[in-house]
Amino acid sequence: MARRKRKFQPPGQLKPAESGETSWYKKTWVRVIAAMSLLGWILVQGPTALDNAHVLPTKIGATYHALVDWYHTDGKWTAKWSNEGDIDARNQPDVYVNLDLLVYDDGASGTISSSNFPASFPLEFMLIEGDRREGVIYVRVYDYFQGIPKDVARLKIDKTSEGDTPTIRIKTLWQTTPLFPLQADLWKVGESEMLSDSPTP
Repeated sequence: MARRKRKFQPPGQLKPAESGETSWYKKTWVRVIAAMSLLGWILVQGPTALDNAHVLPTKIGATYHALVDWYHTDGKWTAKWSNEGDIDARNQPDVYVNLDLLVYDDGASGTISSSNFPASFPLEFMLIEGDRREGVIYVRVYDYFQGIPKDVARLKIDKTSEGDTPTIRIKTLWQTTPLFPLQADLWKVGESEMLSDSPTP
């Protein structure tokens, strides 16, 4: 009876099962599980995912603009400022002013209100916008009347103190009616609400 010759296998060469390769059925099983998981997620979360996909570009844009505005904001100027709340009765101002100021790069925006606003006045505050030149901010005070922006005052804002109680001084350069004091010192009373209302597309 003739012997069959044994096939020679070089010493470093392994059979496929010994080489560490994954079998075809194991690869297929992983793909089937991944496909089933994706299909299940689409069936359960499909409508929400589609809604999110629709809103996502707007949210990304809003977050980007908020981040850019925050990054370029000057923290020494950006704050809420007021001359209300002084306990020294001898120095009580004739006109109270509340200013919410947002300063970024060379520009400024925000809102301002005054105790000189008449009782019949329909607005709680007015808008401001302007620019910063050599450490001084010049702003126009305006609002929309019948859909048209109209200037009511122009103010100059200087920084007067950087200490424990930062203060600024506003000077009225021009106004249509006496809504604002000719000069007033305001101190920082809180963080600006403009940061949370940063422009969105």
